[in-house]
Amino acid sequence: MKTIHALVDLLRTEEQARTCLTRKDAQECIRHAEQMRRQIWGPNRPMSFVSN
Repeated sequence: MKTIHALVDLLRTEEQARTCLTRKDAQECIRHAEQMRRQIWGPNRPMSFVSN
């Protein structure tokens, strides 16, 4: 249940970034959303695929 609430908060923050009137406010919202995303899914790591 905690993850669902975190995802809803993330979606709200992303929507807030879309509706910001200034670029500076939008960038702050985007940074905050990125931090929230990292807490939910972890940091981005490159994946290597090996074909046989």
